[in-house]
Amino acid sequence: MPEGWEKDHSKSPDWLKQLYEESLRAWLDQKVQKPPFLIHLCRLAIRAHLAAVQRLHRIPALPLPEKLVNYVSVRYL
Repeated sequence: MPEGWEKDHSKSPDWLKQLYEESLRAWLDQKVQKPPFLIHLCRLAIRAHLAAVQRLHRIPALPLPEKLVNYVSVRYL
């Protein structure tokens, strides 16, 4: 369980604790069995970096092919 769970949720009903543990376990199992694609992780990293320096609006100026710029911009949907 995450740090502080017992302190913050010691009065939570047992069914809620069990639901949390089962949900976390299912989420972790899914991530292990089907990890995200590398291109998706790259998009997240690029967007996180640009967001940190407040430059998300500069995505179209990246030296990338148009399809990749659209993917990073989330315009491919």
